[in-house]
Amino acid sequence: MKRYPISVGKPRQFSRHNHDCQPGTRRNASSGWLANHRGVAPALLVWTVSVAVAVLLSVTVLLSGAIVTPTPALADVPPRPPDAPAPEDNADAFADYPVGVFLLESGSAQAAIPHLESAWEKSSHDAMIGEKLAEAYFTSGDLARCDAVLDELLTADGDDYDARLLKAKVAYLGSRKEEARAHLEKLEASGEPSFEVERILATVYTDLGMKEKAVDAYGKALHVDAGSPVMHYQRGVLLRELDRLAEAEDEFRNAVQLQPGFSEAAMDLATIMEDAGRHAEAESVLVRSLETNPDNYQAIEMVANIYIDQGQLDKAIRLLESQNRDAALPDEGLLLLGRLYYEVKDYEASLQIFEKMLESGEPSPDLARVLGEICSKAGKLDKSLEYYREAIRVAPQDYRSYLALFLSASTTFTPEASQRIDLPREESLRLLAQAAGAVTSGDSDGLYLVGISYQSVDSLETARAYLGRAAELRPDDERIVLNLASVLEKMKRYEEAAGHLSRLHEKQPDDPTTCNFYGYLLALMGKDLDKAERLVSKALEKDPNNGYYTDSLGWVFFMRGDFGRAVKELEKATKIVVDDPVILEHLGDAYGAAKRFRDALGAYEKSKGLQKDNPGLNGKIDGVRKKAGD
Repeated sequence: MKRYPISVGKPRQFSRHNHDCQPGTRRNASSGWLANHRGVAPALLVWTVSVAVAVLLSVTVLLSGAIVTPTPALADVPPRPPDAPAPEDNADAFADYPVGVFLLESGSAQAAIPHLESAWEKSSHDAMIGEKLAEAYFTSGDLARCDAVLDELLTADGDDYDARLLKAKVAYLGSRKEEARAHLEKLEASGEPSFEVERILATVYTDLGMKEKAVDAYGKALHVDAGSPVMHYQRGVLLRELDRLAEAEDEFRNAVQLQPGFSEAAMDLATIMEDAGRHAEAESVLVRSLETNPDNYQAIEMVANIYIDQGQLDKAIRLLESQNRDAALPDEGLLLLGRLYYEVKDYEASLQIFEKMLESGEPSPDLARVLGEICSKAGKLDKSLEYYREAIRVAPQDYRSYLALFLSASTTFTPEASQRIDLPREESLRLLAQAAGAVTSGDSDGLYLVGISYQSVDSLETARAYLGRAAELRPDDERIVLNLASVLEKMKRYEEAAGHLSRLHEKQPDDPTTCNFYGYLLALMGKDLDKAERLVSKALEKDPNNGYYTDSLGWVFFMRGDFGRAVKELEKATKIVVDDPVILEHLGDAYGAAKRFRDALGAYEKSKGLQKDNPGLNGKIDGVRKKAGD
């Protein structure tokens, strides 16, 4: 969360006369440092003013580095009032004090410190001088000595408002946040509203994780002064974290209205709107923000993503292109633009983006793999192969490059011949073995990809090992568990597969893919067919035109012995999913069981033509051919 904490470098001055004239404060406008002096008799003020005039005459000398304070001529000094203490007791203190104040308020805190220290000692630790000395220490970053002076002031007067406020700031900057909180809450309890106290208290509450209290403190600060866009924004961030989204939206809107160029507030406001499905409003807020900050890529990206989510890819492309005319897009913007060109199948434009990025930077296996894939899609297979091999050369330890080339040469993963790199099977298997050797045992994504790659070449035991390890790392990952169960089903390890699916179904009981596969597996085992029917029927409720789910229901009926309903469902499945060898074989089984042998023979022979080798199917064909009398 972005906040604006107290600044140590140049804190706000905390002298009484810096805030005495503010509305709602505890003192009136007449309370300058002379009027608030408590340690020196009022009659001495005439003496002090005379000294101050002399000091001002020396300002030019002081600022030039010659720290010499001329002594006023005796004739210029007014007679000392009868009840005033001897000049030597306090006059020297007041010769140093105004010099220190002048230097402090001129931004020369370090130069002010010796004068204020001298005045502090000579005045027997007068409270007013002590506050200025503490302020000088604080401004110069000497928190330890500031703390010591403040402790003495608060010991003498526990109600010293300014000293306690500064003490709270020192405690906060010293990471003593509970102590800072205690001081601030004591000031708050005085009953006098203070923007400064509530602002800092809100920051302390936030750091302590007390979000509700922080929200209230920001609210009190804004009640005193509602004109701070940053305060509205900070309060909005906390309200959002508390899931009080309507209030957060109001605060972000307030911040944007007060400061139209406040990009963070505009983006957070747009995010709330976008999450609520109010895309047009979110777009409007972001477009207005870009009028003030046209180079804010984060806002540009948010608008582009709104277009992408609505399927308006061309509009997103035009937005990004308009920002890229002067090469203003950062690398992540170029990546997004290149990906969008890829999505709309403008492969040449996509290639130009990524090739330029590859040429302008260090060798990158990631970019080389991207270029390999784009070239493959564009039918530039020789160039694609070059990029994939370049990725392997640059980072031979990266399994993704070996795997990317394997997938691009695989009929399973790249079915389009015009986009598939032609590699000998031995080289493809070697690439897969190199990928498997490079992936680490803790990389669940890598293990999963290697596992399904071995599954695609029917290396089922190896696939089971990699997918099993991936499932150990991420037992709730649907992709991993379903593919592991599929491998186990092909290996006829039905009970083991059912165990994985049962656990997955407990965690996502309404997921149609899980329901279908689990129900189908129960039917394969001939177990709990009523449950199997319920599971598959639930999947079909979610997706009634899914041919594979329909096939599963037909198989449930087949295993139950209801061959008429089995034939009906399986015929329906073959019309939805044309030329699937497994569904056709299931239909042949159902026809055979219903004694429709010629229909069975036709389904089996069609299934055989779609498979490489299935000895079991050959036996079924021979059996029904005999029963059909052929």
